[in-house]
Amino acid sequence: MLPKKASSIEDFKEGKGEKVRNRIWSYEDPTEGFKSIKDYVSFYAGPWDCYVDGELVKPQPGDFYGGWVTSEIVGQVKGGPGTWGW
Repeated sequence: MLPKKASSIEDFKEGKGEKVRNRIWSYEDPTEGFKSIKDYVSFYAGPWDCYVDGELVKPQPGDFYGGWVTSEIVGQVKGGPGTWGW
């Protein structure tokens, strides 16, 4: 089950800095099983530095998924070359 009927993709600009496009999203009307994430904001792991429990994370390979890869994840991660169609 997917958490979305549709998501909202946002741009971000802090002060006079460069605008970051299509790196932030939210679910304004999630499906029934995911109502608890309504209006939360999610971030891709780049182009900024993102940390989980103090660890600098890497963006999930490719640009389709918004996952954050930590040292706790073992094995190949979907998104890179050769992983389409898993």
